[in-house]
Parts: sequence; C-alpha cells; structure tokens
Amino acid sequence: MIGMRGWSFPIGRFLGVDVRIHTFFVLLLLLAISYGSAFGATGSRGFVLWLLLLLAVVVREVARSIAAVWHGLELRSILLLPTGGLFTYATPEDTERAATPEMQKSMAVVGPIANFGFGLLLAAIVLAVTPGINLFERPWITPTHLLRASIWISLLLGAVNLLPASPLDGGRVFRGEFAKARGAIKGSRAAAGLGQAIAIGLIAAGLLMPNMWLVMLGAFVMIGAHLEDQGLLLQTDAAAVKMR
Repeated sequence: MIGMRGWSFPIGRFLGVDVRIHTFFVLLLLLAISYGSAFGATGSRGFVLWLLLLLAVVVREVARSIAAVWHGLELRSILLLPTGGLFTYATPEDTERAATPEMQKSMAVVGPIANFGFGLLLAAIVLAVTPGINLFERPWITPTHLLRASIWISLLLGAVNLLPASPLDGGRVFRGEFAKARGAIKGSRAAAGLGQAIAIGLIAAGLLMPNMWLVMLGAFVMIGAHLEDQGLLLQTDAAAVKMR
C-alpha cells in the first residue's frame, strides 16, 4: 500500500511478512536521546528508553500476528508505530474478514493483554532481583531509571490502546460496531474521525499542561488514524477493481 509504505523504512521480512517502521518512530529516537541528555543522563540511556518502547510494540505485534494466523488471516506487511502496528492483509478476502465486528473484538483484546502480561512479568522479575525498588515512584518513565521505565512503558502502551481512537485497539472495536449498521467504509471513516478528535484533544491537553508525552501521543494517534483509514480505503478499492 502506497499510503502505508510512504514515510516508512523496511527493517526485514519475517515468515513471509514485510515489517516496516514509520519515520515518526525513527524521529522519536532523536527525541529520546535529547530527553535523556535533558534529564542529566547520557544519550545512550535515551536510546535504551527508545528500545524499550520498540520492544513493547514488538511484543504486542507478535501476539497480534499469532492471533491473526490462528484466525486464518494471511498477513502481507506490518507497519510499526509508537502506539502499535498496522496490518496489511494478503488478500481482499482476508481484509474483509478482519474488518468484521467479531474479528475486530477478538483481535482487539490481544494487544493489551500481551502488554499487560509482559509488563507484569517484568515487574515480577525486577522485584525478585531488586526487592527494594519502588515501582510507583514518579516519574514512571525516565532514562534515569530504566528498570521501572521498562515496566510502565509496556503497561501504559496496553492502557493507551483501550482508548476508542483508531488505530488503537479500542478504536478498532468502535469501528467494527459502527460498521454493523453503516458498512466498513463509513465505519472506518467514523473511527478515524473519532481518533483524530481524540488526538487533537491529547495534543491540546499536552500543550496546556504542558506535557510532552501527551503531545507526542496525540501526534502518533493522528498519524495512525490517517494511515489506517487510507490503508482500508485503498484495499477496498483494490477489491472492487478485482471484482470487476
């Protein structure tokens, strides 16, 4: 898909699935390094913080990929964003099946469960190794305490994906329910519109507080909503052409 391939870089092909990373994810690396330096830590700690986010995203997308295969859906590619991944399916039939409300609900729980489970597993390991650590001390995500950050990055990524904003998992459920009455295209547009509205709200809240993380989260949600909407529309058009 042109919309999903633009502004992204290939990072490999795994089990026949092309994996790409969005440019915004790469730019976040520069911000993480600068963030680490601003906190009095080294740039390398900012780099590790970025790697922890990438790891949390990979964990959820591996879980979602396994779920997709279990449901008989063939993947063509995965585009990694800081809030998760966007799937492109191999055939229009798989795309249509993946867009059904039942499949959306089934797939939507996988990512958050994977992140929550991974975060709790990390917490158990950290507490077993260093029982005196305070996991609830703020800030939760900081380059000066990478062990605590690794836990909260995974937990918060799972929590963020419960928001009803496309392309987050909560947004996919909303899209599926809306599509029951209005069809896949209108459902996708409604979910993307709600996602962009939530993104604008997050950016505005971040600017007012001020909170850099809310601003970036809003930007990621807005980009993802646009890409998922564009990707679904392109695949649907391709299916229509094939039928002719």
